[in-house]
Amino acid sequence: MYHKEDMLASNREIEYDFLRIAACFFVIVLHTSAHYVNLMDSVPASFFTLCDWQVGNLYETVSRCSVPLFVMISGAFMLDSSRELTRKKIFVKAKKIVILYFFWAAIYFVFTQVGKMLTGGGAVVELQHFF
Repeated sequence: MYHKEDMLASNREIEYDFLRIAACFFVIVLHTSAHYVNLMDSVPASFFTLCDWQVGNLYETVSRCSVPLFVMISGAFMLDSSRELTRKKIFVKAKKIVILYFFWAAIYFVFTQVGKMLTGGGAVVELQHFF
């Protein structure tokens, strides 16, 4: 457990911790509100489902800032004036991110195609979802 004296002595910027907590909360809200937004596709329209959709859409819209918030917090630490940031370092980090993206996109693609075959949906190649 951290004590107040330890926090002050470590020069930790607690504002970023609060932003991370808010971003985590927004991610949870975003994922839970998706049910209400997708509800209109499967249920006949009525007043109650329309209200559920509007509230879910409001929550989803407000919580869309979660991922950009995480990116901005990461950028705030990358652009620290005490660290030297060169084009080569940026290129190396970007290269790693692109490689990881395509690796996990390929894994996800394989799992979705196998899932479609197992459920009888057939293997439909939908590469446009990855880009």
